[in-house]
Amino acid sequence: MAGKNKGMIRAALLLSVVLFLAACGIPFGVYHTVEPGQTLYNIARTYNVPLNDIEQANNLTSATDLKPGEKIFIPGAQKKLSVAPTVPVGGAAPAPANTAHGAPSRRAAGYSQSSAAVQQPPSAGTVSFIWPLKGRLLQSFERANGVKHDGIDIKGAEGAPVYAAAGGTVIYSNDTIRGYGNMIIIKHKDGFVSVYAHNSENIVHKGQSVRQGQIIARVGRTGYATGPHLHFEIRLHAMPVNPLNYLPR
Repeated sequence: MAGKNKGMIRAALLLSVVLFLAACGIPFGVYHTVEPGQTLYNIARTYNVPLNDIEQANNLTSATDLKPGEKIFIPGAQKKLSVAPTVPVGGAAPAPANTAHGAPSRRAAGYSQSSAAVQQPPSAGTVSFIWPLKGRLLQSFERANGVKHDGIDIKGAEGAPVYAAAGGTVIYSNDTIRGYGNMIIIKHKDGFVSVYAHNSENIVHKGQSVRQGQIIARVGRTGYATGPHLHFEIRLHAMPVNPLNYLPR
């Protein structure tokens, strides 16, 4: 019964992510059926998705914890791909040393999902972000009790201007996603998007190009908010990352 409940909770969480990303206009992923001889490392490399993102999306505790016939979710993938087997059928899959992007696996390196070292700053030449609002940090990327929080909450006065953290194109400006109130999503280069929620007013519209530092909204308390603040997210290839690792200190 406990396993069934856990599966139902996991399915509900996955559905909420799928609906959120679909509303953002972002490809949310595909299911891949594991075949004999395939390793999680080679699956990640074939789909060009970080190994750790696949582990997290499927609640895998080990990169070798795969069984033929099992379906795993590949976040951010746009279509199913053929993955060549990398180990003999019946053989043991080697523990991977690298992710699909060449960085050590967080679990292989001994990091926990709640570690501050989990999210790394972008490499040189990618998007450079600025703070969308100057104010006190109300809520961090992950709460002290381990509860998942996909962004940060920044306190601001009602009606204060919210700025575009980086230049890009507005792909969502509406209030149709439950709980977020008036929300704006901006698509940047290199797979990044930024999210601005609970606004009292959205100033920009879908399809509009914005520059870094441009006023795009005003601070509010729409949606599920107990006071005026900005909920801000940065997502890379549709997966939430810690904004504090991408913003100026």
